[in-house]
Amino acid sequence: MNRVFGLLLSALLAGSFASAQDLTVWTTFQSPTIEYLQEDVAAFSAAFGLDVEIVNIDLNELKQQMLLSAPQGEGGDVLVGIPHDQMGEMAVGGVVADMSNAATANYLSDLSEQARLAFTYNGRLFGLPLFVEGPALIYNKALLSEVPATYEELVQVAQELTTADTFGFMHDINNFYFSYGWFHTFGGYVFGREAGALNPADVGLANEGAVAGANALRDLRFAAGVIPSGANYDVANGLFIDGALAMIYNGPWGVPQARDAGIDVGIAPMPPLADGTKWSGFMGVQGVMVNEFTPRKTDAYNLAKWLTRGDAQLAYALNEGRIPASESALAQVQDDAVVLGFGEALLDSEPMPNIPEMGQVWGPMGNALSVLTDDASADPSAVLADAVSQI
Repeated sequence: MNRVFGLLLSALLAGSFASAQDLTVWTTFQSPTIEYLQEDVAAFSAAFGLDVEIVNIDLNELKQQMLLSAPQGEGGDVLVGIPHDQMGEMAVGGVVADMSNAATANYLSDLSEQARLAFTYNGRLFGLPLFVEGPALIYNKALLSEVPATYEELVQVAQELTTADTFGFMHDINNFYFSYGWFHTFGGYVFGREAGALNPADVGLANEGAVAGANALRDLRFAAGVIPSGANYDVANGLFIDGALAMIYNGPWGVPQARDAGIDVGIAPMPPLADGTKWSGFMGVQGVMVNEFTPRKTDAYNLAKWLTRGDAQLAYALNEGRIPASESALAQVQDDAVVLGFGEALLDSEPMPNIPEMGQVWGPMGNALSVLTDDASADPSAVLADAVSQI
């Protein structure tokens, strides 16, 4: 524990602090999220009579400490705020507990299938989803009164709204995190699945659907001409904040800045393709995990389930605009158009692969996108085949 850095926060307990601590929570949460976690842990402590210590810790440090120290009994008992795509290394290292039998049937049935898969590794559940995040269509209501019915109509509307003073649609086109929506919606995929497990030997980023998605991206740049050369996240986000961009494909983190700039934003799923295919990009899921080596595993499981119950997820949604992984909690935030819009958009999204091999995908695909969107003569099939060979 001496190597754990950050702010040490005592749980708000009903009684004296003199009693021995029963559980330790390691969390990546920062203010203000950690304040709600403190309140929820205090409620658990009062209900179950257990002392709980909360330690704020950087994600990379958390992973390192768990891999090195958990087998010696020095890791946190419960890990809170872990992005699902960061769990693979800890699952492979055997330091996080299989929660397949700990999660209740009611909790699991209330999750979207994608949220559940996010924390599933080799067919076993290693974490309980808490909230989700990922990109959706964010639009300026002053420039666009109604979301186009199909993706093809969106491109047409974007062309009409691209003038000397405004742009119709833009996103960080050379960033694979955002542009994966085109690859996946048109039929590509990162890794295939076999018996519920991701297969790193099956890479679907150069198949027919992936090539179709690449061509759709290139059309935004060349044929439709709605995304200019040099467009990136800062350019697109800056134009949207300035009121000069009608639609952007971005995550919930982009909303507060736009609202602060006076933009009346709307949130919606990206429209389906004309043939009815639903849009599906990447999503991230944050959740709660348990130390495999904790001597207080039953208490740790109970705390993990407490922290991810529907009421807790609803509180994060109402207080901070987090998107619940619980479908019933999401249904109770009908008055929050931002939470509801992102929640609806992410129901059909795909969790970023949580296996370590995903680290080999970002570089080759980022390079491929740069070529495809900079060189109008590039052959998408050849460019993507080369990227897959590198992966």
